[in-house]
Amino acid sequence: MCENNVQLPSHDISEIEKTWAKVERVSKQTGMRDGLSDGRDTAFQSSFDTGFKEGFKNGFQLGKLKGIAI
Repeated sequence: MCENNVQLPSHDISEIEKTWAKVERVSKQTGMRDGLSDGRDTAFQSSFDTGFKEGFKNGFQLGKLKGIAI
C-alpha cells in the first residue's frame, strides 16, 4: 500500500485557497445572474401570453362589430 503525503509550501496553499475562493465567487455570481435572467424570462413570457390572449379576444370582438357595422 502506497501513501502519498506530499507537503506543499505554504505559499502554494495560499495561492490555491485564493484561486478556489475566486472560482467560488465567480460561480455564485454566474448562478445568481442566470437565475435572475431565467426568472425574468418566465415572468415576461407569462405576461406576454396573457396580454396576447386578451388582445386577440378584444381585437376579434372589435372586428366582428366592425364587420356588422359595414
